[in-house]
Amino acid sequence: MCMLNNFVSEEDFLKFLDKYIPNKDKGLILGRGDDCAIICPPKNLLISSDLFLEDIHFDLSYFTPYYLGYKSLAVNISDIAAMGGEPIGFNMSLMINKSKAKRDFFREFFLGIKELMDKYNLYLAGGDLSFSKIFGVDITIWGDAKHKTFFRKRARAGDLIFITGDIGLSRCGLFALKMGLNKDFNVSVMAHLKPDIHVEEARIISKNPYVTSLMDVSDGLFKDIYRLIPENFGAKIELSIDDIHKEVLDIAKILKEDPIYFAGKGGEDYVLLGTCDIKGISYLKENIPNIKIIGEVIDRPEFLINGAPLKGGFDHFQECL
Repeated sequence: MCMLNNFVSEEDFLKFLDKYIPNKDKGLILGRGDDCAIICPPKNLLISSDLFLEDIHFDLSYFTPYYLGYKSLAVNISDIAAMGGEPIGFNMSLMINKSKAKRDFFREFFLGIKELMDKYNLYLAGGDLSFSKIFGVDITIWGDAKHKTFFRKRARAGDLIFITGDIGLSRCGLFALKMGLNKDFNVSVMAHLKPDIHVEEARIISKNPYVTSLMDVSDGLFKDIYRLIPENFGAKIELSIDDIHKEVLDIAKILKEDPIYFAGKGGEDYVLLGTCDIKGISYLKENIPNIKIIGEVIDRPEFLINGAPLKGGFDHFQECL
């Protein structure tokens, strides 16, 4: 029975993949199985890649294969949304160690991926497969900039800074998982394992001519704000307790940390962070229920949080050095 759960060859694995993720789509001229896929690209093609590595980006002691598949694709979709685009399709390469080369594991993994594929009408064009000492997922995604493409560092002095949801929830969920407090922090745990991706919010933002820049918050607000604002400009951010989710307040209290700094340093929130001329703010407020106006772009290279100098957020690379 144990042997039936193991893959016996690469061909066996690929046939198993085809059962869960069909090798056909209206956007594909030629799908998986040849040296290359052939796709029908839009006029303005957006492309992004993300690595998702065991013990760096996720811990399989609390990530189920389903959540792992879901999040590995979700973080890529978020990059397309952050440019104001619509996701279309992706390539996926897998680094598999022997302990994960099981049908049960990949059945759940593919179901997590397929949930997002069905939701956003995506196709899997191809990829690669190899054994490795660690488990990892490498996804390259592409999308269509249908309305307006957004860039970083295009803000102007006086623009207001906004986020499309709560910050710090994913970090809160990570700490809750590590401390075994899952039941008390259900919203934040799910934000870490199965993040909401703000594609619909991006669609709304893309129709607003007053938005000047946009990105997603993957490394924490306090780090990503530096990446958003143009050189020789700065940001004056104002956050209060009322802007922070209750679960983040609760975990910060347990950890004896300042809740605003805890939230601002948290990575993997995947809310959208942007700047907008004041003329377009009412449109955003009317159409995005969870939007928060958190500050203003200033005409000097100074970054402040509630009047104090701002320090950075999370960095996967530095954490591993």
